[in-house]
Amino acid sequence: MGMKKTIHKVAIATIMIIALSAGMTFALLSHVTESVTNVFASDKNLSLELREPQWDGYTFDDTYPTDILPGTSVKPGMENSGLQMAENYLPGNVISKDPMVKNTSDGLSEWVAIKVQYFDENGKAIGKTDFQKKYAKTAYQNDEVNPNFVKISDHAAIEELYMYTRTLDATAGKNITEPLFSSVIVNKDLTPNSKNMWPTFSIKVTGYAVQSDGVSEDAARQALIELAKG
Repeated sequence: MGMKKTIHKVAIATIMIIALSAGMTFALLSHVTESVTNVFASDKNLSLELREPQWDGYTFDDTYPTDILPGTSVKPGMENSGLQMAENYLPGNVISKDPMVKNTSDGLSEWVAIKVQYFDENGKAIGKTDFQKKYAKTAYQNDEVNPNFVKISDHAAIEELYMYTRTLDATAGKNITEPLFSSVIVNKDLTPNSKNMWPTFSIKVTGYAVQSDGVSEDAARQALIELAKG
């Protein structure tokens, strides 16, 4: 019993002290400083260009004419381009197509990726496996794609996203990737369509970039995947 009384006294004393403190009012000298807003701004822009010099003749030193879509017209004076062969292809043809990207930012380094999409003769997006069975496959030396690119996504199984394995600096010599692939090989056993003509098909490539300063490779990979979904 003696122990229980002691415990109750301590508890009551604690409650009383809290109640007393809450009820007290203090008059203190005080002062509030003026607010200061620090504005952080930058004139640096992240930018990227895509070219296929063996496809249409346009290099990173060239600017596409404003009245054409990139990749749809051959640079004047260009001969034996991939585009010219693609317009009159035959089964078994090896057609030059070499998508690559360049960091054109103002002093910023980048993680970059290239998305590849495949379309059938009706303009419908299809997966790479079906595309290869029906039409053609990409090639880079002994591989389908350059080993310095790594596939990081095949969103909805109808498009593939390949990330370059190193960052691109903004300085010359370190700002351009190698080609993702160098050619498209048309199937030798291609089947004519209902009009007894070789079918039309297409490959679409798109480049993406995110900053690399302060960004890990894993974080950049996720950011590029989300960017490519848009």
